[in-house]
Amino acid sequence: MKIDRRIVILFLPPLVACLICALASVIIPRPVPRAPSRPDFLNTIDHLSMVTTQPPRHTPLTLVRDVFRHEWKVPEDAMATPEPAVAATPQPMMEPVCVTMIVQDGEQSFCIVDGRKMRTGDATERFRVLSIARDRVTIQYNDGTRETYHVKPY
Repeated sequence: MKIDRRIVILFLPPLVACLICALASVIIPRPVPRAPSRPDFLNTIDHLSMVTTQPPRHTPLTLVRDVFRHEWKVPEDAMATPEPAVAATPQPMMEPVCVTMIVQDGEQSFCIVDGRKMRTGDATERFRVLSIARDRVTIQYNDGTRETYHVKPY
């Protein structure tokens, strides 16, 4: 029986490709699965608490204007002479806090408030974090006022 050379040439390239794939699977080592114990972005968040809001001593202080804060101004002619108050001392307005991020992980949950990493129960000189939920943080100020800040989840 005689085999036609054209048929051999037709089947030769796929046979050579299969042989190369088999050799490559034997020669090349298999990748080792690696699962990090902690995601890298959490390490970055931990470093946020190390950032200070105080300028260095040798650097001159420069004021930065907050372009997102709208200051309401009343025209002077619209202001009437105020009537005398009844012995009540006005309370100064508290500057609202800025809740930047919430990381929800059961007992390990925390939030970033005014650039600080805070957990439930942590307190500053102005407020205490009462609760952290998936999309909101409840804060109690020192004067007893409670506020809930909502953060849009992504």
